[in-house]
Amino acid sequence: MVSFLMMLALAPVVWGITWIYASPLHRLDGKFWLKLSSRVVLCAVLLGGMGAQLIFLGDREPSPNTRQFYVLAFLIIEGLPALAILFYRYYQDPSSYWVGWKR
Repeated sequence: MVSFLMMLALAPVVWGITWIYASPLHRLDGKFWLKLSSRVVLCAVLLGGMGAQLIFLGDREPSPNTRQFYVLAFLIIEGLPALAILFYRYYQDPSSYWVGWKR
């Protein structure tokens, strides 16, 4: 339980990186490869961090019943807000969400 609570301190970091990932990155307009590489790095950090936390939970919790509870709590605390941030930022300005070319 203590290790799970210590791991949840990373939740605001995940939310912040998700917010940066979902931002339009206007300063990089016209620089396709820089924008693409920054998105790839942020995506790797997000998915790698969440995967490492899931592996940490799997190794720390010996009981399958408690493991399911902790994974569900982890997904609710970190996964759902991250998805909410992605949807919120996308619907703020859908035309500048992804790498995209100027039209």
